[in-house]
Amino acid sequence: MTPSELKVALGSGLLSFPVTTFNADLSIDEDAYRAHIDWLDGFGAAVLFAPGARVNSSR
Repeated sequence: MTPSELKVALGSGLLSFPVTTFNADLSIDEDAYRAHIDWLDGFGAAVLFAPGARVNSSR
């Protein structure tokens, strides 16, 4: 997606920020995440943001 295409998509409707689910060991629960994305897809979001974060697990 080009920056121009992204600009149009951002202004065209619902923006969705999915919740990232984790397992007890703090690894991403990929199955639950995929199920959540599938559920969100049913609402016709114009843009789906999948933010990432670096986690310091040494705390």
